[in-house]
Amino acid sequence: MLLYLVRHGQSTNNAGHPRVVDPNLTEIGVEQALSTGVHFQTSVVNPRYLYTSPMRRALQTTLRVKEPLEISPLVHPDVCEAGGLSEGRGMARMEIEAEFPGYILNSAIHEEGWALPALREEVEAGATLRAMRLWDMLCQRHASKGDTVVMVSHGDFGGYLLSYLFQRHTLEEEFFSLYNCSISLIEVSHDARKHTLHYVNSIEHLPIESVTR
Repeated sequence: MLLYLVRHGQSTNNAGHPRVVDPNLTEIGVEQALSTGVHFQTSVVNPRYLYTSPMRRALQTTLRVKEPLEISPLVHPDVCEAGGLSEGRGMARMEIEAEFPGYILNSAIHEEGWALPALREEVEAGATLRAMRLWDMLCQRHASKGDTVVMVSHGDFGGYLLSYLFQRHTLEEEFFSLYNCSISLIEVSHDARKHTLHYVNSIEHLPIESVTR
């Protein structure tokens, strides 16, 4: 399996606008997402599967990534940012289906929303446990088939996943400081016993004027 881990594009919170619980992308964030989609389309990557966080900024990033790839994104709550939302349950199932038609929603996304209150109590250990659970699911589904997978997630949670896989501490800022729409590539053996980090936080596909963190 090849897993391309993508952080979402710049959100209004990232840009320093008044903070909201579930922010939208900025214009720069949309440009970043479009560039990322073009990159996957024009490279030899040819991904077959696309997972995304149910947070609005990730769903909006995924929209621009999936269009040139003609893939139906899989929306999974376990891909969300560490700690989930600061309040509320997030977008309801019907809201996501209406705003993002063609997305395939995990059964854990309900009409009341997707963000369980327990997420807000998630500390480092909890986020790591969720990263472990997500990783096991990805390996079970895709490793033996040698699938190419893109996953649109978040800066902190991406750090927890990388930390778990490569035994690095999440306080190592240089290693885990993922830029908006950066790409990290992890290769997994068919038996899922070996994983290799080919690169982390690559932004070579982004125009220099649209690089943000």
